[in-house]
Amino acid sequence: SSGINAEYGGYGFVLFAKRKAADECVQACAAGAFLLTRLPMSVNVQLAPTEDDFDDVYEESLKKTKEYYRDREVPPRFAIPQTFDHELALRWKALDEIEKKKKYSALIPL
Repeated sequence: SSGINAEYGGYGFVLFAKRKAADECVQACAAGAFLLTRLPMSVNVQLAPTEDDFDDVYEESLKKTKEYYRDREVPPRFAIPQTFDHELALRWKALDEIEKKKKYSALIPL
């Protein structure tokens, strides 16, 4: 696994010039399985409350290791439905949702 998740918590931020484009991106990623690297781990997206909620972590500041370049040999894409990558990506999305619900329920006092 690459050091990106360990260093940045698995989060990334994309800034859009127009809110409509951001909304369309969120809808498309929620409906499909968008993959950033060669690994079929789907991206889960949501709108950030404000554009100031990130730590100014840019691609240029990442360490460019062999794993970094290997993971990016395959460009970002939507997984083709009914393929192995698509099915695995949907399972990753479901697992992420389960983890979010567990974290949320742990925050709610009984």
